[in-house]
Amino acid sequence: MRLVDKLTTPLPPKKSRPYGLFSLLAQWCRSPFERSSTKKKRLNQERLEQLAAIETIPARRQNGRVLTLVAGLSETPLELATYLRPWLRSVQQVGLCGTVLYAGKCDLAPLQEQYPDIEAIEVTVGSRHLFLERHFAIRDYLRNISDERVFITDGVDVAFRRDPFEMISQDETLLYLGREEDSIGESRHTLKKMHAAYGELFHHDRPVLNPGIIGGHRTRVIELLDTLTTEIDALDCSGVDCDMGIYNKVVHDHIPESEIVSGAPLHSRFSHWEFNTPAAIIHK
Repeated sequence: MRLVDKLTTPLPPKKSRPYGLFSLLAQWCRSPFERSSTKKKRLNQERLEQLAAIETIPARRQNGRVLTLVAGLSETPLELATYLRPWLRSVQQVGLCGTVLYAGKCDLAPLQEQYPDIEAIEVTVGSRHLFLERHFAIRDYLRNISDERVFITDGVDVAFRRDPFEMISQDETLLYLGREEDSIGESRHTLKKMHAAYGELFHHDRPVLNPGIIGGHRTRVIELLDTLTTEIDALDCSGVDCDMGIYNKVVHDHIPESEIVSGAPLHSRFSHWEFNTPAAIIHK
C-alpha cells in the first residue's frame, strides 16, 4: 500500500469501552439503590392495579357521602381518572355517593366521562403543607352539605369493598378512624412527625391512628376537624409535613377510646394490601 493510501484510508473504528473506571464505580454505587427503587415502584404499581380490580359488594342504598382530596402540584395537569382509579372504580362499583375535592392543575375530562356520578369540586388550599391544608378544605366542604354521614379517605391507595356506612351506628358520638398496627412509641414515622410539630413526644402507648380514614356522623366529624385545625393554626409548622404527629396528639388528647371505632370490619390492616379482606375499606 502506498503512503498516500495509508494516509487517506479511514482508520477502523476504535473499540469503545462501555464504561470508564469512574463510570463503573458510580454505577456500582448506584445500582443497588436504583434497582431497589425501580422494583419497589413496579411492585407498588402492580398492587395499585390489583386494588383497582378488587371484587366489590354493591350497597343496598346510599347512606352517606365518601370524599377524598387531591392536588395537582406540577406544571403538567394531574389526570384524576388514572391517579384515583382504585378509589373511583370502587365508589362506582359499590354504588356510593362520592366527591373528589381537587386543587391545582388537574385534568377532569376523563373522570367526568368515565365516572359521571362522582362529583368533582374545586377547592382552594393555603400555603401550609397539603397534608395539613386538606383538613381545612374538607371541613369547609362538610359545613355546606346536608349528608348525615361521611367518610373522608386517602385517594390513590384506598378502595371500598362494600358499603362502609353499614358500620356507622345511631350513636352520633362515635368516630370511625383508620388505625395502624404499631403504637406511637413503636412508629418511627409518627414519632418523627410528632417531634417536628411539638419538639416532644406524647401518647407512646396509644395506637397510631391514620387520617387516611375518618368517618362518622357529619357533625361529629366537623367537631374533630375544628379541633384539629385549631391546633394546626396554633403551631408553627407551615411548610412541614407533621400531619401524623398533630393528628394523633389531637385525637388522643380529645377523643376517649370508647368513642373510636377502628380496625376490622371497618378497614383492612394498613399497608398489608389485603385484597380479599371482608373489611369495608382497603387502605393499601
